[in-house]
Amino acid sequence: MNLGARDLSIRNKLRLIIMVAVAAALTLACAAFLVYDQIVLKRSLLNNTAVTAEMIGSNSTGALSFGDQKAATELLGRLRAKRSITAAALYLANGQAFALYQRDGAQKEFVAQALRPDGAWFEHDRLMLFRRIVFAQQAIGTIFIESDLEELHQRLKSFAGTAALILLASCLLAFVLSTGLEKIISNPIADLARTAQLVSSAQELHGARRKTGRGRAGRIGGCVQRNVTEIQHRDEQLLGTSGSTGAASGGANRRTGSYQH
Repeated sequence: MNLGARDLSIRNKLRLIIMVAVAAALTLACAAFLVYDQIVLKRSLLNNTAVTAEMIGSNSTGALSFGDQKAATELLGRLRAKRSITAAALYLANGQAFALYQRDGAQKEFVAQALRPDGAWFEHDRLMLFRRIVFAQQAIGTIFIESDLEELHQRLKSFAGTAALILLASCLLAFVLSTGLEKIISNPIADLARTAQLVSSAQELHGARRKTGRGRAGRIGGCVQRNVTEIQHRDEQLLGTSGSTGAASGGANRRTGSYQH
């Protein structure tokens, strides 16, 4: 690939550089936004799940206090409104599972996990949360909620598709703009290359006189043209001097011949 890039013309090399720079910058920016978006979304999912656990826990104090398993099960059934929650459980103070909930359509039966201290973490593409239920300043139970990350996955797919479209559109725009902007650099360099080619191929030196730009490449071209003009001027002087010397030498020879006769 490097050899192929080296064989490209100056204009195509400039376009390639611009396209690669634009694509790299946009890719880095999109990756940064994607990581940030995923972090924010995970934090939001964690906060929402914690709020849900707090609400369910507050409403289940009566069922846990009186051992009403049916009421506790019905309370957990309200979680069907939140499709992201795959399973939930209410535990008694001694750690025994008291009521269970599982989202409809689950592939395997939900088994209550061993009771853990309060906390939340991501595990096996799931969000796990344990939260104690406190009533009258006494822990009477614990609620467990398991949530999937389907919302994050859908957001990731949507963001990736949008980023791909933005990257494609930006690259097309960069190509269109580079087609016009690269002439600012490529034209003086091309003129300089043609001048050098004319000089190196021993063609008419005055044919290398071209209008140059004001940039660095233009100034270099101007220097080359001044050098070419100076070389041409010196060549003319040498040719004139050589002609004068030849004429003087011829005259001297004729005078010498006449003296000999």
